[in-house]
Amino acid sequence: MKVYELKKKIVEQFERVGINRPVFEAVQILGDVLKSDSKQLPMKYQSEVSAEEYAAVCEFAKKRCEGYPLQYLLGSWEFYGERFEVGEGVLIPRPETELLVDIALRRGKIENVADICSGSGCLAVTLSKRISGYAYAVELSREAEKYLRRNIEINGCKNVQVIIADALSFDGELPSLDVIVCNPPYLTGDEMKVLQKEVEFEPSMALYGGEDGLEFYRIIPKVWKKHLKDGGELIFEIGCSQGDAVAKILKENGFRDVEVHKDFAGNDRVVCGVV
Repeated sequence: MKVYELKKKIVEQFERVGINRPVFEAVQILGDVLKSDSKQLPMKYQSEVSAEEYAAVCEFAKKRCEGYPLQYLLGSWEFYGERFEVGEGVLIPRPETELLVDIALRRGKIENVADICSGSGCLAVTLSKRISGYAYAVELSREAEKYLRRNIEINGCKNVQVIIADALSFDGELPSLDVIVCNPPYLTGDEMKVLQKEVEFEPSMALYGGEDGLEFYRIIPKVWKKHLKDGGELIFEIGCSQGDAVAKILKENGFRDVEVHKDFAGNDRVVCGVV
């Protein structure tokens, strides 16, 4: 079978099960197995697929049709132009989260930052490459820690310090921070009952934010405000219906210049405030 024929076969399988971007995902899987990026792959369309390559592509496609996340199948995913290893036990980096980086960097010169609930480390690593000081990646999960440390290594970041701790009760010492970014668990109890199939494979501790989804937003400002220097900023990712509630929490905790920012789809996605 030629590469273009296998691509057609996989696209048809994905279309039958309702995968949103069947051509894109088929190309990603073929590219991974054939060691070709999306620009190189078309040059191989007339080539014959080996038995081993055929078996590998079909196995990937079968798992994907069963709902297994594409990012876990590939073992890595891009965030803000950087590559991050991912797998079961760590939240998959999403493009909406890049907005936290954009908002942090608009401050201009940044020395030290903390990334709370760091997971894969996509925020800590990305920011560390764009600041003059250190990024402190705070994570509780030992499963996520493996990916966090690996992503620091493969991205060549020598100014990221991993802190294994519960973000909700952290009492360690840190230098004064210019920025704290946080993509906490924020799904409600009801939302956890109706997860998309792909999301069911992601760790629940990175998703569930208490019955109303606001547990981390209530506690983190109280615990972490003291670590921000005067004029420092706390930047939260939020669920699309949580903007008003999280903005109110920040104001009640003494934050000023509180703003709600929308993502590229027009949904509330980030709330930030200054001390």
